[in-house]
Amino acid sequence: MAENKEYISYFSDNGNIHISEEVVSVIAAAAAAEAEGVAELKSGFTADGAGRRGAGKAVKVRLDSNMLDVDVSVVARPDIPLAELGGRIQQNVKAAVEASVGVQVRSVNVTVCGVKA
Repeated sequence: MAENKEYISYFSDNGNIHISEEVVSVIAAAAAAEAEGVAELKSGFTADGAGRRGAGKAVKVRLDSNMLDVDVSVVARPDIPLAELGGRIQQNVKAAVEASVGVQVRSVNVTVCGVKA
């Protein structure tokens, strides 16, 4: 696997596969939004799938040494402890990205930007 600015790339004898970092951001955003206790992502990406186009604003993905670091910004619902919510988001995002992209996720950094009923 090699890296260039905007794609995660796999090279093989059969050809090349390039996965846009934007695609990885959308996968991570969907996984984060599914965590119980998330009202919305910072960009307005909600658990029902509305606002997918803004996913890149709420999720940042970096590839370094063949591992991904993911930053997610969320607005929480008030009915769950925030540390517990952060852990759920980390688990969801890590599992979804690793399963979909095939690259190990080194870290999922969660920022709770607010609380919304």
